[in-house]
Amino acid sequence: MKKILFTLVTITLAISSCTLEEENIFKFKIDLAAKEAFTPYIKQESKIGLSVAVINGDQTIFYNYGETKRGSKITPTENSLYEIGSISKTFTAAMVTQLLLEKGITVHTAVSTLLPATFSQISYKEREITVEDLLNHTSGLPNFPADYLNYSHFSNPVGNYDKQKLTEYWNQIILTRAPGTVYEYSNLGYAILQLIITEQTGLSFANVMQKNIFQPLEMYASAMELNEISNADDKKMGAYLSDGRKGFYWRWNQWQSSGGIYSSLKDMEKYARAHIHFYNRDNRLEEVFRINRTLTFKHSETNGIGRAWNTTTNNGHEIISHNGTTGGFYSLIIIEPLEEKALIILSNNSGLPASDDTTTNTLEEISIEFFMNHIQS
Repeated sequence: MKKILFTLVTITLAISSCTLEEENIFKFKIDLAAKEAFTPYIKQESKIGLSVAVINGDQTIFYNYGETKRGSKITPTENSLYEIGSISKTFTAAMVTQLLLEKGITVHTAVSTLLPATFSQISYKEREITVEDLLNHTSGLPNFPADYLNYSHFSNPVGNYDKQKLTEYWNQIILTRAPGTVYEYSNLGYAILQLIITEQTGLSFANVMQKNIFQPLEMYASAMELNEISNADDKKMGAYLSDGRKGFYWRWNQWQSSGGIYSSLKDMEKYARAHIHFYNRDNRLEEVFRINRTLTFKHSETNGIGRAWNTTTNNGHEIISHNGTTGGFYSLIIIEPLEEKALIILSNNSGLPASDDTTTNTLEEISIEFFMNHIQS
């Protein structure tokens, strides 16, 4: 019996030693690759701060570059706060899927039956917009309302476009094609999803997000408003345009579902891990995330979209991704769920190009190349 126990302990130690050695080798290689990929980028005069997380199985490696604010000489950390922009849509899609499961509503339900009574039924040749059409950007709705520029400024593009204006715009929409047939990215569609969530739950969008996503995943540095995060003033990054000029924190209001989440690298690592095979401890969320990365609309043989997530098949590997950009921030998340690999990028330079921006390679191009060459299986 003692001999058997000794053998088992020896085998366990050998496996642990092998795993540790593999992790050390991976870290050594990824350290060099990260330095080569991101150091030239952050050394550009126009670039301010950058946080990167690499997930490889149980291993997570954080990298932080630059400054929290120009001239501060303070390097960001995994707890620094960024706007994550349109990655927020993947959170919104998760809340919608939860709502559908809890209420027994099909994704093919017409959205007019779920919206406030003041919203009319709109259709194209009797084909109404469904929940799935909003989730995968095939509703036929434009990116923004045609009149939103009347209430907009780059420092605050959508914050003044409230529920009343959304209602008025919705009620005069004339679709030019059948929903579900053509992909057209739509922030407006996700603003409508926010209305569905608040109408069906009777709660604010922020409260539903906290209850259903942030709290179960222990994402305590994530919220729809900075004042909801402990010590946010000490942790928040400065906001800058792509050319280094001072940028803006946008106000989202009725458009929080489209891009309004504030989060940290550490919290986004938790979010990425919740999508990794067999990691998540909350079975309800595991089902939601599995559903949401399932293909719903194909762009090509290898690319398509699930519920918010862009989906790609590369050499037989499933990859999901989304990016985000605001008036002062850029973000990117790439996950290979079944292989337990991920890359998270948070920057406090906007991804929107400035007229005099001389950046040769965008952060997105650098990051995708880094993932494909050094992280992906």
